[in-house]
Amino acid sequence: MRKSKNSLIVVCQFILCSIFVSDVIADDQYFKFSGFGTLSVTHAGDDDLYFRRDLSQEGQDGGLSLKPDSLLGMQFDTDFSDGLSATIQLVAKERPEQNLGNSIEWAFLNYDLTPDWHGRAGRMALDLYLLSEYRNVGFAYLWARAPVEFYGSMFFSYFDGVDATFTDRLRNGVLQFKLFGGQTENDLIGENGIVGISITDIIGTNLSYETNHWKFRVSLATGKLDNVQNDSFTQLIDDLSLFTAVPGVNETVEGLGVVDDRMSFYSIGWTYDRNKWTTQLEIGYLDSEASIYLPYISGYLSVGHRFDAFTVYGLAASVRTTDEPYQVTIQSGVDPLLDNTLVPASQKAFDSGQMDQHSLSIGARWDVNPRVALKAQWDRSWVKANEGMLWIQKTWPGQDKVMDILTINANVIF
Repeated sequence: MRKSKNSLIVVCQFILCSIFVSDVIADDQYFKFSGFGTLSVTHAGDDDLYFRRDLSQEGQDGGLSLKPDSLLGMQFDTDFSDGLSATIQLVAKERPEQNLGNSIEWAFLNYDLTPDWHGRAGRMALDLYLLSEYRNVGFAYLWARAPVEFYGSMFFSYFDGVDATFTDRLRNGVLQFKLFGGQTENDLIGENGIVGISITDIIGTNLSYETNHWKFRVSLATGKLDNVQNDSFTQLIDDLSLFTAVPGVNETVEGLGVVDDRMSFYSIGWTYDRNKWTTQLEIGYLDSEASIYLPYISGYLSVGHRFDAFTVYGLAASVRTTDEPYQVTIQSGVDPLLDNTLVPASQKAFDSGQMDQHSLSIGARWDVNPRVALKAQWDRSWVKANEGMLWIQKTWPGQDKVMDILTINANVIF
């Protein structure tokens, strides 16, 4: 599959070397090392549907597994001078390919232009949702995992580019505005192996207002789906291209192909935390021009109640594609290869992007101390027949499925 860009590796190595070199030569150098981790055991999945936390995982087919939620992260922060700093974050977790480039979640320089304005350049969190800056830090949020219906399809957690943020106090709260742009690429796991996806020309913004007890934010971003790499997918298009004279083939190839198809994401989020109650809500909509990646709407609502160090919570989440998949209309009876192989494979590719899933969850969190939290969560998910994109669909009985997921994990920051 794709290899990490050499330029990115050089930049990351430069920043990393600069951190340690500057720490040695500067007496007043500020340097900080921190980390986080999750050790999690999950019981989920069956022979039909393999459970996964997000689209970048291979899936779990029953029994107990440490893979879906377990991870370890390390972060290095340094100040070079007044206003100039650098951050590198590396995360080890289950992913399609393990290498240094994929493990670097953050690698950016930050410059404080004024007390209200600051800018960054490098690899940063793709700031589209409430958990953008700490999605991998299980200790930082209430549940055993971020709601799969909302976060599972968002396989891009970072981007390479620049951003600028304005922050100001407004009455009893803090107003923040951010503008960002760049590109991203990532690998996800499909039924036919690893799929590499690239999105370029990303432009996004978000606006938030936060007080002591609540926060509201709205986000939007758009980019071009630049490339989709998968050996089976490429072979399918090549085989279809042998029959361009057959009515319907060219339209099918065009639908399967990706030529600057634009994708846009919109979301709103709200949190409330006061006394013993905590509530969080997010709603998102993805609009897509690509026939192989259908538009969808998703959201969740979480309510928790504290009993000293213990918090019990309930969670409702849902996701549903809003468009019907493209229907292949290739003329039949021309060639057995078309009728028996290429047409069914093409339709399956268009159908595979469907999602219709709803979940209810209950769980508990115990804050053992200020750095350690234990969690237990049970999820029941209703998955509509043949619309389980969030799962690895090995087989399908042609009917709706009800799936249970049990998770116990320990989360730590250090």
